Amino acid sequence: MPMFVDTPDASAAKNWLAAIVESSDDAIVSKTLEGRISTWNAAAERLFGYSGLEAMGQPIAMLVPECRRDEMPRILDRIRHGDRVEAYDTQRRHKDGHVVDILLRVSPIRDGDGRVIGASKIARDISDRRAAERQQRRLKDELNHRVKNTLMTVQSLVSQTLRSSPDPAAFKEAFETRLIALSRAHDLLERGQWEGVELRDLIARNLAPFAEPDRIGMGGPTVRLGPEATVSLGLAFNELTLNALTVGALAGIDGRLSVTWETADFGDGRGPCLRLDWVERHDRMVGIPTRRGFGRRFLEDALGRQLDGSVTLAFGADGVHCHLDLRLAALHASAFTP
Repeated sequence: MPMFVDTPDASAAKNWLAAIVESSDDAIVSKTLEGRISTWNAAAERLFGYSGLEAMGQPIAMLVPECRRDEMPRILDRIRHGDRVEAYDTQRRHKDGHVVDILLRVSPIRDGDGRVIGASKIARDISDRRAAERQQRRLKDELNHRVKNTLMTVQSLVSQTLRSSPDPAAFKEAFETRLIALSRAHDLLERGQWEGVELRDLIARNLAPFAEPDRIGMGGPTVRLGPEATVSLGLAFNELTLNALTVGALAGIDGRLSVTWETADFGDGRGPCLRLDWVERHDRMVGIPTRRGFGRRFLEDALGRQLDGSVTLAFGADGVHCHLDLRLAALHASAFTP
């Protein structure tokens, strides 16, 4: 039995084509050879922000940002010669002024005699794709920066620990302890997705493995530390903790440790600052150290320089008092700026 297929007439075909264009997720726009917009579908309204009434008859150049104006004569020249412009990444301007990343194809429009009378443009929004690409590049750059910073920190730890170690065994013990402190800081940063660490958490994480909670007092406002400050202060608190465990307040059974801090603009022209006091109290007499090991050099020389402030160490008869005076802006800053 023969099969028959209905063929729509020309009018129906045009209506069908118009419906396809109007329902497309891609912006489909046509223009005359003079550069005036002649058709404008719903997706173009969504992508560029202009309604059909606003766009029709307007110069297509209103969509082209200044940095892309050199594309227009090249495209028009190819269209006049009847050539297609294959898909390429470019940018166009939204009605509200922001720039949109698009994938653009341009084809000539011909009349019944084959003459080029205009151009059709199909634009696809690729803003999400481009944003994802930029984020991926930023993450790669940030990872590279973190790895370099970590290697530099480890290199410095090796060098400084060697200077203060009398023998290989002492070096191994001291270096491993400092690597663990570095690892603790990185664990906290990873947990916070490298967006910051609370000062209280950093202090508690360093003290938790070594001391009973009832021998330690902590108090102060919330202070968010950036990656660089987290690593530097993590190493500093590790050195103070080790000193307290070996010759300080946490070495005996009666010692106490108080860590308190405040934040304010103290009127010295530096803006808001953190002032932190690490104060040990115990009955055993401890003399002033006769040599400056890694920990003391790091605290007195490096820490203040790294975090834009000052560090004061005092060795009293009843224990160590370490005073930090650091600018909050330096503590909040990220180690990486994309």
